[in-house]
Amino acid sequence: MSENHEKKPINDELEIEPETDNKTYEIGYLLSPLIPAEGLDEATNKYLKQVISAVNAEVVGDWPARKLSLSYPIRKLIENKRVTFRDSYFGALRFRGQPAAAVKLATTFRQTPELIRFLLLEISQAALAQEKHLQNRQKRTDEASTSEAVANPPDKPVMSTDEMDKEIEQLLTTGTYVSK
Repeated sequence: MSENHEKKPINDELEIEPETDNKTYEIGYLLSPLIPAEGLDEATNKYLKQVISAVNAEVVGDWPARKLSLSYPIRKLIENKRVTFRDSYFGALRFRGQPAAAVKLATTFRQTPELIRFLLLEISQAALAQEKHLQNRQKRTDEASTSEAVANPPDKPVMSTDEMDKEIEQLLTTGTYVSK
């Protein structure tokens, strides 16, 4: 039995059939502290947002990066040199795109020297629904407390200013306080 098996060439890129439905992803990232603070927004746009847009994904949430000390040193190979980082800029982005785009992004981010580390997660529909529910609940609570404060202004002071002055004077002169 001789069957003709053709060997398929191995591609460096994953070939994934495009899916019709987009999914929501979140990436938490550590950017190099070598980036100056005033260039942080530009670096986030260049190394993350533009790359996400290039794979036809849409950024839907942004938690700006802030500098923090790392719990432990992180070593990364950059231009054939081991570099140790003790602090970095931490931020997160949420985006919507196809699963194939997320795979391509992960590959691109691994090769970006300015990204020390990243974690790319798919956010489930249940988690998104729960988050939306909590946001709506908080919004209703905030609205209710605002309307209650307007409807029920604080009570008038129990004692007048003159009565208060007399009480303070009594405290200062006698050193004792007798409540009414």
